[in-house]
Amino acid sequence: MRASPAERPSLSAAPRTPADVVMVDVRLEDSVPVAEAAAELSAGFESAAGWNPAEEGPGWRFFRLRPVQIQAYRGYGELRGRAVMRDARWLV
Repeated sequence: MRASPAERPSLSAAPRTPADVVMVDVRLEDSVPVAEAAAELSAGFESAAGWNPAEEGPGWRFFRLRPVQIQAYRGYGELRGRAVMRDARWLV
């Protein structure tokens, strides 16, 4: 991510290789400092991620991101029809 969610409330992420891509465009819904987060949120994050950011020191935040568009493709031959979500609605 090039800009923090506070500076740019939407972002794109492609956590794969160029030959096997899942591109996710998201919108920032809200964020909360880890130290102020509800116990359920902290426990859920720790269960899913396997670590607790509160143990890392101050300055950490949780971000709630809503997917707006998702594209998935494996190689250039699959570029057509790659959108599986658009305007927060599943297409498949």
